[in-house]
Amino acid sequence: MAKNYHSGETPRWQRIAIWIITIAMAGGTLLGFFFMAFATRNPDLSTAGIAAKKEEQAQTELNKKIAERQKKIDAQNEELSKKYFTEFNDYKSHVQAFEPTGIGDVKTEDLKIGDGVEITTGSTDYGMYYIGWKPTGDIFDSSIDGEKLKSPLPGSGSYITGWNEGVVGMKVGGVRLITMPADKAYTAEGQEGHELYGLPLKFIVMAVPTPDDIPYPKGTLAVCEKASASQATQYGITSTQLCQLYGYDNEEK
Repeated sequence: MAKNYHSGETPRWQRIAIWIITIAMAGGTLLGFFFMAFATRNPDLSTAGIAAKKEEQAQTELNKKIAERQKKIDAQNEELSKKYFTEFNDYKSHVQAFEPTGIGDVKTEDLKIGDGVEITTGSTDYGMYYIGWKPTGDIFDSSIDGEKLKSPLPGSGSYITGWNEGVVGMKVGGVRLITMPADKAYTAEGQEGHELYGLPLKFIVMAVPTPDDIPYPKGTLAVCEKASASQATQYGITSTQLCQLYGYDNEEK
């Protein structure tokens, strides 16, 4: 006898379909709970973890670009060293002990007159190699590093008063002996513990043309933006602003 589907009884096929849907929904819920629990135990699968992983990968790429630029800078410094080392190294013969008393102001002596642009107060377009020594004749710092020269100091740096005054009037390509009294060396507030505090000093400075600017590889800014998103948020600025502060926007065109 045929079943009366109008009697209010749910057809068997519908009951089966409902059970299948119910089981599927329950399974999906359990799967969701399982994923959440697993992601909690495995931060790399969480939203924050995924973001952190992307930043880490971007940082690795950024480090490669920084290293690529540094390799070019090192090669540039090597060429500069080959060009100037022999000449500048010979000026070490001027390093000797001197009487620390009676030095009332900055004194200069040109050991070589340059043929380049004259350095004025505030000039920045030059680099410097140097040798600095104490009254005992002991060198406390120098651009000479064994058989090579370190990277030249930028003319745009902020140096002790005696240095800033002593280079004025030099011409690029020249070499100058600068003698300065203690009060124009390391006597600024907060330098009381400095090993050179209260000492008159002497420097030999060679002014050289500013080395060519070496920008970061193309794409460095974009990579930095990806790598520094969290850090920028902590500072309350955008990642672009943070990367610009680091100078990563100075990249190849």
